[in-house]
Amino acid sequence: MKVETWGEDQIAVGDTVTAHVTLQRAHAGLYRGFKGLKPIEGTPVFKGEPWWVLLARVGPAGQRVLMGATPTLVDDLGKEQVTAEVKFKAPGVPGKVDYIVLVRSPVFIGVDVEQAGSFDVVGFDQIRDDDDDDGDYNDDENED
Repeated sequence: MKVETWGEDQIAVGDTVTAHVTLQRAHAGLYRGFKGLKPIEGTPVFKGEPWWVLLARVGPAGQRVLMGATPTLVDDLGKEQVTAEVKFKAPGVPGKVDYIVLVRSPVFIGVDVEQAGSFDVVGFDQIRDDDDDDGDYNDDENED
């Protein structure tokens, strides 16, 4: 999983953050021989394979607090990898954020997945200014 703030190399307090979660579908090979065929109408996967991707912050006592969630529909059942994006706000306090990604299916029982990780959130006073804007804008062009 990759956690990032668009256009920045750091995550600051209150930033809008995007988590890119890649789902590995080990069972995709079972469907490749049926490319172009759709599941039977009326079945739970008629329009695709539904999944919920949830991102929860893990507190000091192990409690989980939901930060973001997104539904994901896999319409190509032969696809081995699917990427879901979960958007959320970075915490308002700088520090290390421990999280867990939970992948849940409303259809398939017993295939739920959990993966732990962490990222750092910096305060406004800790933001590095690595931006090299020198020379990107020439004010002489606007003179008469």
